Amino acid sequence: MVGPNFGCGSSREHAVWGLMQLGIRAIIGTTFAGIFNDNAANNGLLLISMEPEEVSTLSALAVDPTRNRLAIDLPAQMVLAANGTRFEFDISPLRKDALVRGLDAIGTTLNQADAIHAFEARHHATQPWLVPHTRLRSAANGVHLPWAANLRGQIQPGSSERRVHERLLI
Repeated sequence: MVGPNFGCGSSREHAVWGLMQLGIRAIIGTTFAGIFNDNAANNGLLLISMEPEEVSTLSALAVDPTRNRLAIDLPAQMVLAANGTRFEFDISPLRKDALVRGLDAIGTTLNQADAIHAFEARHHATQPWLVPHTRLRSAANGVHLPWAANLRGQIQPGSSERRVHERLLI
């Protein structure tokens, strides 16, 4: 349980890392500083924003040793107090999925690997000049022509551009 604008002035990831090294997996508060919020999301720390009245109620429960147990049900987006009180919270579906599955930004991206490869194949098929190729070497003068492979099949046979291209590849 934290006060408003928690993490203000803690823009470095070390602030989040320090909390996580203490075993803190989630923080409940009213508002969080922007950069701290991003760093928390990128490092798997759950930040739960609630209304001030709800945070006050949870804080009152937290100071009482007989009732200070809280459970967070992330899939249900619910904070459960020991006395049975339930508090709902909102979270971005993407952030929730990443936290539930234990994914960081790279893991989230790798989940889209098939879609990324399909896009690259379509993109390169329609714009072959963007595809990196091995360098070609002109037999006549040993000049590297890294762009020449991209021109094959792109210039009409018999055109003056084709003849210039063919001379360069001799």
